Amino acid sequence: MRSKLLIQIIILCLSLNLYAFAKNNKANNNKNKKNKKEITKIYNYYNNYNYYINNTYENYTKEETQYVIEGGIRVFDSKKWQIDAFIRYSNTINKVDTVGIRFTFKLGSSYEERLIKDLLERIKKLEEKSK
Repeated sequence: MRSKLLIQIIILCLSLNLYAFAKNNKANNNKNKKNKKEITKIYNYYNNYNYYINNTYENYTKEETQYVIEGGIRVFDSKKWQIDAFIRYSNTINKVDTVGIRFTFKLGSSYEERLIKDLLERIKKLEEKSK
């Protein structure tokens, strides 16, 4: 009687373990399927990106010298900063390819600033002579 009960308990434990294993395995299979899908998406994205980069590079290496017309408007100008709005038309591809704002930080004095400084010094000298 005890041996029969012991065998039933062992069978029950084994069946519970097998059930848990099967359930866990099914969950792992679902995770693996999701992981495979994600890996496939990443791989496809990588291949498409490489294809785009390679074709873009080939197109730029085949192009000849670009002839462009660029125009700009000075929006702000100070002693150390200048802000320009600009637009660039490419004659090679027949369209406007760049529009933007350019920030310039001036390190030294410009020709105009040096000229104004020189003229102010001359004016001061003339004023002193006239007194």
